[in-house]
Amino acid sequence: MNAFPPFPSFLTLSFLPPSATSQRLTHPTCNARMTKGFVYRLGLALLVFIGAGVLVSVALALVPEASSASFLERTADNLRIFFTFDYAGRRTENFPLMAVLLNRSLISFTLIGGALVVALGLGIPTGLCAALRPNNRLVQGWLAFLHTFSAMPILVLGILLILAATRLLGLPPYRSFLETAGPGGVLLIYLLPICTLAVGDSLLADIARTLRLEATRILDQPYIRAARARHVNVRYHLVRGLIPPTLATLAGKLSYLIGGSVVVEYVFGWQGLAYQVLDSLTTDGLKDYPFILAATTLFVGLSVLLHLTSELVSLASDPRLRTPPVPA
Repeated sequence: MNAFPPFPSFLTLSFLPPSATSQRLTHPTCNARMTKGFVYRLGLALLVFIGAGVLVSVALALVPEASSASFLERTADNLRIFFTFDYAGRRTENFPLMAVLLNRSLISFTLIGGALVVALGLGIPTGLCAALRPNNRLVQGWLAFLHTFSAMPILVLGILLILAATRLLGLPPYRSFLETAGPGGVLLIYLLPICTLAVGDSLLADIARTLRLEATRILDQPYIRAARARHVNVRYHLVRGLIPPTLATLAGKLSYLIGGSVVVEYVFGWQGLAYQVLDSLTTDGLKDYPFILAATTLFVGLSVLLHLTSELVSLASDPRLRTPPVPA
């Protein structure tokens, strides 16, 4: 009698003949459910995008300003700009709005993209090592060190790193020193704000924690334990099961990254998109509402796109979400 439980179809497709279950995964009903799920999630993402634009337009109309326009007129004008994308002929700081938006976006996305690379580059191996070696003291010590630094607010962590770099290395890590700094100084000026954004507010710790919990859950499944006992490589199925929760964690943390980039750009002197939005809101006189709406459109669009990508990857990688129920 076989002591191991039977393999699920998506584990045995690579080395066993097609079964009734694997044929059911390509059934027309299965494809219809996947298409319906895609349309539903796309519609929901569009509603979220529109709702965020309406809320921002109303909130900007509530900002006190020396203008003769009423609240309803300002709201209507903001909504018109948001829905028509009327940014082409507008200017901000005596420059074309789209040129300023592109220039500031490159600075901000350099920080955000670098923070994501650092968070994934350290969080993925940390989470996997913690799941595969739960009793290893070195891994547990690294996790404790990581959680300690991740508990610090971005503002406090950034100031501590600036003080450490200034006193120990004699180099203030501000972007204005890029032209006079050497290769090591340039690396430090880029690395410190990126690491602050990656480690602060628990981004790195959350990725490591999510991967550790999900990897432990997957490795504890009966069919995975049976496959490992038979010396079957389960790396593909482990990676496939970890992609959706990783994307979901990144999608949930993107808004925190955008908010954290405001603090990082102010502390380290990086005048990026978040810095420019805050400066446009706090400046005296007339506010630069078109630029704020353009930046909001970009930020909300990226956040919704990442959430939608996370949902679609989950739908494509998990057969249970698109497989019709088995008739009794």
